[in-house]
Amino acid sequence: MSAQKLSDRESKVSRLWRQNQEILHSAYFYVVIIGCMTLFLTLLDQTFTIHRLSPDAEIPLSALRSPFFAITRTQDELSLVLPGSVEIESEKSETGWACFKLEGPLEFDLIGVMAGITGTLAEAEVSVFVLSTFDTDYILVKREQAQAAHEALVAAGYNIKDS
Repeated sequence: MSAQKLSDRESKVSRLWRQNQEILHSAYFYVVIIGCMTLFLTLLDQTFTIHRLSPDAEIPLSALRSPFFAITRTQDELSLVLPGSVEIESEKSETGWACFKLEGPLEFDLIGVMAGITGTLAEAEVSVFVLSTFDTDYILVKREQAQAAHEALVAAGYNIKDS
C-alpha cells in the first residue's frame, strides 16, 4: 500500500472516529480500523490479584521480585497487579483475575484496538481491568468470566491461544 493511500485511509478512520464513537463497539468497525492486521491474544496461565495500598506506601520487595507486576502510584493510591501467588499486605484486594495478553509489539498510532476488545467484552457483560505497557496491552477479567470472554472474543474474530 502506498504512503498516500495509507495516509488517506488513516484520515478516513480519524473522521469516522470523530463522527460516531458508538460504532467502536462493533467488531466490524474494529476490523475496518485495523485493516488486514491479525491480532493475537494469549490467555496467561496465572491468576492475578489487584491490590490497593495508601499512596505513600512503600512498594513491597516481593512485588518487585515477581516475574509479572504492574505498579501505578497516584496522589490517591498505590495499585499493584501481581500473580495471586505473591502475597502482600494491602488495604484492599481483588483476587481471581485471568489475563489475556494482546501479543505485541503494537504501534502507538493504532486506533480502536482496545475499544474493539473492550466493546466486545462489554456486549458479553464481562467486566475488565486493563493494563498497558510500551509494547502491548493486558486485559484482565474475573476468572469465572474467562470462558465467556474467550467465547465472545473468538466469535468477534479474535485469535486466542493458551500460554
